[in-house]
Amino acid sequence: MTTGQVGGFWDDKQCLDKYAFVCEKYRPDISPPTKAPTAPPAQGCAAGWTAKPHFRHCYKVITLFHNVDWSLKKSWEAALEDCIARGGDLASIHTQEEEEFLALYSKDTTKWIGLRSNPIEGGEQNISDAWIGLKRKVLFREKQKSFVPSRIQKNSH
Repeated sequence: MTTGQVGGFWDDKQCLDKYAFVCEKYRPDISPPTKAPTAPPAQGCAAGWTAKPHFRHCYKVITLFHNVDWSLKKSWEAALEDCIARGGDLASIHTQEEEEFLALYSKDTTKWIGLRSNPIEGGEQNISDAWIGLKRKVLFREKQKSFVPSRIQKNSH
């Protein structure tokens, strides 16, 4: 996710490049969505995490803005491991409102989120034009410009 002059665009970067990142985790006061979701109570997140009152996840942006601490910048895999160690996952953005909310905290920088492009692998479905979420589903296809759920066999970079 990139903000600033080219803000609001999702971009693919090399997985070994080091960037800040955004973690998410379920709010402890909110139960997972049901078939007919109701608005959750407006309660806060743990210290250091943030969300709008009706969001089902809390978010933590891992970065320093003025004094860059390179130990906080990680590859995609290392960022994923860091978020898991914090009890969360790399952020999954499903709505325009979530994207705009997280862009406020990105301060003209690129951040890792839980979405990545997937190369063709031997024996797997051809999904080279797709963006893959952490739950191993095709979320977005470049050519279709729409969300397309589809199960894949394994994650890869």
